Amino acid sequence: MDDIHKIKECLRELAGFAPIETEVAKVLSVDGAACKVSRVRDGMVIDKVRLNAITTSDKGVVVVPKTGTYVLVTRIGENGWFVSQCGEAERITIDAGTKIVINGGGYGGLIKIEDLVNELNRLVEVFNSHTHTVVEAVAKSSELQMQRLNRNDIENTYIEHGDPR
Repeated sequence: MDDIHKIKECLRELAGFAPIETEVAKVLSVDGAACKVSRVRDGMVIDKVRLNAITTSDKGVVVVPKTGTYVLVTRIGENGWFVSQCGEAERITIDAGTKIVINGGGYGGLIKIEDLVNELNRLVEVFNSHTHTVVEAVAKSSELQMQRLNRNDIENTYIEHGDPR
């Protein structure tokens, strides 16, 4: 701990309170559930700044800051720091064991895109192969052919989900 922080600690002990220390910092790199930042105030590099409750896990709700953007980092104890606010996020991951509700959940659950594409393509195959038998004739219209679906045409890749189990 540098001298300024030692003096601050002594004053906090004497005064009987510990104000929260928060700094503006620039993200230098991100590694798993931690990042390296440079404080704007003095350029001091702080390594292993937590993005989560613990730096050895990327589970839970984790906002991963974009490298080169600004964050607020808040001190935990003598040597620890965590990102308390993020200017720009590279991604947000949510790993919940039971349920995730977005905007009240009124639209219901998200679809399983691969299952939906497979089921719709089975329907396309049935439609395209269907014929009508008419007395002494078979009617098949080549003009009513459907195209198979491509997952990329209907998938929003900005929101992904999986089985929480």
